[in-house]
Amino acid sequence: MTRLPAITTLFVDVGNVLFTDSWGPAMRQRAVEQLGFDFAEVAQRSQLTFEGYEEGNMSLDEYLDWVVFYQPRSFSREEVKAFMLAQSQPQPDMLDLVQTLKRCYGLKVVVVTNDGREFIVHRVQRFGLKEFVDFFIVSCFVNCRKPEPAIYRMALDIRRLNHPRSYISTTRPCSCKSHKNLAFTTFTTLAMTPRARLWRRWDYH
Repeated sequence: MTRLPAITTLFVDVGNVLFTDSWGPAMRQRAVEQLGFDFAEVAQRSQLTFEGYEEGNMSLDEYLDWVVFYQPRSFSREEVKAFMLAQSQPQPDMLDLVQTLKRCYGLKVVVVTNDGREFIVHRVQRFGLKEFVDFFIVSCFVNCRKPEPAIYRMALDIRRLNHPRSYISTTRPCSCKSHKNLAFTTFTTLAMTPRARLWRRWDYH
């Protein structure tokens, strides 16, 4: 029987995998309820600009200028920023799982995620991600986003793997075509499961 190459690398997302989604629709709705502004208008303006923010083409201040502070508000910019960053909460089960896999099997852990600069810096510093993540491939620093193949190729190049036995954890099945073309084994995480969190194998090579 042919032995399969050893698995060496675990590629993981951040939002909805290691942490909650910090600024998705549910979080924007919560901001509307707490701070008091028109959700539909904010959602429309965010849709036009948020990808540019995640790709590093604008700062968080510039994004907020367009989405929120295009008119006078009763709250401050710093209040909005603090609220946004506070929505990023850890998923303890997944953090424990990834660190356990790294410790038990000597895996390299690579974060591949769409995120704005302020969000990823906050997460890294606040929750000590450098303690177990070996590399960060973040859309705001590399100027491209998932599911574009370029961001996955960059992750493989930095890891110096040509045809890896690697696993990638995601919550987005729509990204799996890019994973398949680059020979990842992909799992979608089942959100909000108990500690013995199950992974559903989406595709296999």
